[in-house]
Amino acid sequence: LARSEEAVVFVVAGQKTPFVDVGLELSENHADGPIRFRIVADTCEAEYEITFSGEKVFYRPTGQESVDLVLSGRTIALSDWLEEEPPIVRFEDGSFLVYNELFSVPKEGRVPFDRERVEPWDWAGVDLSKESQTQTKEKDSIQYRVIQQLLASATGVEYDIVFDDDAANEAADVVALKMTQESIVAHLFHCKFAGGPPGARIGDLYTVCGQAQKSVHWKGDIERLLTHLLRREATRLKRGGVSRFEKGSSRLLQKMRNRSRQLRPTVKTFVVQPGLSKVDVSTPQLELLAVTELYLKETFEVEFAVVGSA
Repeated sequence: LARSEEAVVFVVAGQKTPFVDVGLELSENHADGPIRFRIVADTCEAEYEITFSGEKVFYRPTGQESVDLVLSGRTIALSDWLEEEPPIVRFEDGSFLVYNELFSVPKEGRVPFDRERVEPWDWAGVDLSKESQTQTKEKDSIQYRVIQQLLASATGVEYDIVFDDDAANEAADVVALKMTQESIVAHLFHCKFAGGPPGARIGDLYTVCGQAQKSVHWKGDIERLLTHLLRREATRLKRGGVSRFEKGSSRLLQKMRNRSRQLRPTVKTFVVQPGLSKVDVSTPQLELLAVTELYLKETFEVEFAVVGSA
């Protein structure tokens, strides 16, 4: 966050990729065992594991592939960089790990998420195992249905821009924007495929809640979010891909960015999981949603909403 995205290049498995197209994600969500994460670029990836030895922590590749960072002309191995700037690993109960220190959050007084706030959408005709619409705009995907709902103002907002940001290092799967005289409204929609029919699987929520928490920092610099979207559009078009705009244009987005410093940012994050049943939702699921909302509110006062099934 302290430097321009353009000043950072990742070399993943020997291939150079600009930071704007690189993602960081946990490999798995288990209650025990090693903590592993992946650096994901467009065409390659590398997995790392966090290991503990005495008072020291190491970040080591699990396979043959590794990652280097090129920072303003200086090349440094990702393993070395992370020892200098350790990542924060967050757990489902709200606790988090920084280097070798685990910070726990008291559970007393914690209130589960209100199941009545789960907004059931119609997923008829959607393959719940298909998350991304891809560049071919697959109509039976979850993301495609979300976009159609936003174009129809299902959230009660008539957006100026609806943007498909799906891919590594996304701000969200779908970003919807509206500019008023006083503010820029940014709604971030994080989608995830379902592990089966709508039900009470806690595993369906780990990744999408993590994505929601990762995106919270955009509230602190809305101009940077708009710049990120402009770069994502330019990069895709340069590679011969289709536009990421489902509504709006780069010209309108540029206009928003030019005015962003004079306008108040209003950010709301949506977790979209059609595998989450409002009727059958479980207590562990509601507790995880509550932890996610608490984090969003305590860090940047970001509003939170949940979309699922009936």
